[in-house]
Amino acid sequence: MQVPELKSELHQLIDKIDNPDLLKALKEILSQQHENYDWADKLDSAIVEEIKESIQQAKKGAVIDHSSVMKQFKERYSK
Repeated sequence: MQVPELKSELHQLIDKIDNPDLLKALKEILSQQHENYDWADKLDSAIVEEIKESIQQAKKGAVIDHSSVMKQFKERYSK
């Protein structure tokens, strides 16, 4: 199938959709195809603040190495 036919078929399918959640999801998927799209721009402000706080903690050396985290995880959840 050539691109023009595929686009036409997609237009027809989209025109039949009445579910606003599905349409929003499709819009998001299609929006991501633009060159200037950056998923980080879509992050909730609370998440951005948590990331900034985590970066500051890491800079201060307040980190836990992977093996320690895995050990804690196994101790807590393997029961």
